[in-house]
Amino acid sequence: MIFYLAILIITLLILQDLALFVFFRFGNVRDYGKEDIDHFPELAVIVPARNEQINLPSCLAALEKLDYPSEKIDFYIGDDNSNDASWEIMSNWAALGYNRYSVRLASPDSPTLNGKAVALQKLVAKSEADFYLFTDADCQVPVSWARQMVASYRPGAGMVTGITKIEADNWFGRMQACDWWLSLGMVKGLADFGINLTAMGNNLMVEKDAYKAVGGFLEVADSVTEDLALCRKMFESGFRPIHQVDSKLLVITQPEATFPALMRQRKRWARGALTLPWTWKMLLFLQVAFFPSIITLIIFFPVVGILCWIVKVIVQSSMLKNFAARTETKLTTLNLLTFECYYGIVGCSTVLYYFWPSKILWKNREYA
Repeated sequence: MIFYLAILIITLLILQDLALFVFFRFGNVRDYGKEDIDHFPELAVIVPARNEQINLPSCLAALEKLDYPSEKIDFYIGDDNSNDASWEIMSNWAALGYNRYSVRLASPDSPTLNGKAVALQKLVAKSEADFYLFTDADCQVPVSWARQMVASYRPGAGMVTGITKIEADNWFGRMQACDWWLSLGMVKGLADFGINLTAMGNNLMVEKDAYKAVGGFLEVADSVTEDLALCRKMFESGFRPIHQVDSKLLVITQPEATFPALMRQRKRWARGALTLPWTWKMLLFLQVAFFPSIITLIIFFPVVGILCWIVKVIVQSSMLKNFAARTETKLTTLNLLTFECYYGIVGCSTVLYYFWPSKILWKNREYA
């Protein structure tokens, strides 16, 4: 029975990756962008920061280069109770422009609430723009980011999610980058078939009326994955969020520096993933269950098991290469081959760590 279950899991995962490869290589992938726009709605760029003195300078430098009329865009940078030099950096930056605002934020009223969600809500309340754009202090947006977000929006969407990649100069970081491409590939594939239930909070635009209609981030402040929760609220309220994969919306972020930090991140993400519908849970289950399944097959039939693993790596690597290429990003074959070892270790470790009796630690805050 276990043997046949292993065969089924391996087959389903290979077919899933094959379907995504065919879709990204030959399918009608939805592109919502335009060459240019003739209407410039008012935008508010929202960036909360908590102990981000290292990352803030590059983040702010990227924001000030945005190709968007300055009279139509405002920047709200919030200090979420930092104990480093974040406030000095953002306040000095804000003093250099008439459309820049630095805001010192109070602590959440309840320690059980998501501190970042509360911070985002407070910053949004400072603006009456037509659209809110969100990114993180450890990210760098492209010069075309604001303009392309507006160009990608369609009435009734509620929000637009861009694509984010990890940029790293070491193997551990590059493996995390491949991991993001794999997850975002599944997100985009399902989104184009009308199943869009997650978003990237570091690369996001939300329409004002849609935001207010679902109650904003305060409505999902009990979730540790506020971006996913807000997107679900949008979908359940009748909006159809857009997932746009385009080099003009390609935001750069940083990898987790250590394995323990990665596990803490994954535990938080796993908490959010368990709130998703069964379709998403099934896809995530296949990813994790593949490794014990392939080992089981190799024990019984070594040659068949090894051949199946090789096929899986080839199909998965081809899918990732084609998906990343849509943002003019090249993934090296060596990284894609070694990614399989990394993914097996991280996937199994995430499951174990999720059930480990410890709290979720995020931004120096603990959540039960």
